[in-house]
Amino acid sequence: GLLFWNVIFSSDVPDVFLTPFQDAPLDMHTYPYFYRNRKQLVEDTLSRLKACDANDLKEWVGSSWEQHKGVSCRGVTWE
Repeated sequence: GLLFWNVIFSSDVPDVFLTPFQDAPLDMHTYPYFYRNRKQLVEDTLSRLKACDANDLKEWVGSSWEQHKGVSCRGVTWE
């Protein structure tokens, strides 16, 4: 969830967040629609991940953790 936060919570996909209390978009578990709706974002994120070394990955996870800490996201535990 931390590495794909921008994919999961993308505002480019209409009608998948109906309330601010959702911890995931409505299409999260609807194969293949989640991927189709965000294909470019997923591919960009995977490319970035493949290009990361250990330090880059540590910074990415740490930055996402600090930026989103405490926000409900399915699959992420803040403890």
